[in-house]
Amino acid sequence: MYQLLARMITFRQNIGQLLAAVRKHLPDASQPKVYNKLSVLLQHASRGIHANATASPQDLMVFIHGVLDGGLAGEEAAREAAQAEATAAVHTSSECGGISTVQHIS
Repeated sequence: MYQLLARMITFRQNIGQLLAAVRKHLPDASQPKVYNKLSVLLQHASRGIHANATASPQDLMVFIHGVLDGGLAGEEAAREAAQAEATAAVHTSSECGGISTVQHIS
């Protein structure tokens, strides 16, 4: 079904909508079952796009560049957020004299 949809859409106008379902489930892709389903879905989409007469090489390159650029921007933002959290944790730890403030309840 997904292969047929990918083959019949007008690539430039509809590829984002076609892959929206994949993007929606990407955060859960670390689960093997979800990963396998997304992998199969993307394989079918790839075969359909390959047969799509409206998907020119230029359109494909623009699309791929946009996906990669968005992915890199997301990774950079996540890295910066993780660095900020680590810096804040180190700063907080040094304010407490390096001693853990966890209380044990008996």
